[in-house]
Amino acid sequence: LLWLAPLGFLGIFYFFPLISILQVSFERASGGLLPLFKGVLLSSSLLSILGFTFWQALLSTLLTLLFGFHQ
Repeated sequence: LLWLAPLGFLGIFYFFPLISILQVSFERASGGLLPLFKGVLLSSSLLSILGFTFWQALLSTLLTLLFGFHQ
């Protein structure tokens, strides 16, 4: 009985929106999902965001190691 509240919360605020998003995605993909995902993954804006993210993570890791080994 105590599990009903968390399960209800997850159902309403997590699973219902997730299922709705997936339904819309499948309805709009007339040529299949693979070309749709390929177009998104190879877009220049996403590649620039990923490049910046990896560059920032590398710098953060190096600075953390530098300060960690300094002591």
